[in-house]
Amino acid sequence: MSFITTTLCIANRVDVKPVKFCRSSDGSRVLATQSIVVTLEDGKGLELNIHLAEGTTPLAAGEAVVFPSVDEVTA
Repeated sequence: MSFITTTLCIANRVDVKPVKFCRSSDGSRVLATQSIVVTLEDGKGLELNIHLAEGTTPLAAGEAVVFPSVDEVTA
């Protein structure tokens, strides 16, 4: 599988959805998925679905981003 790096500019909202469990298509095993939904400033968005291995730590929703002043950020 490839490694993908991308940039999403000006995200107005990031939602981390709860882990969902479902059966595989042949019904022989359980699958776990979790989604991240990013809504951009223009209202368009992206949904990333992650298939989790057993024992993986799920993503957690954190606190809102608070920007420091310009003077507090080094170039």
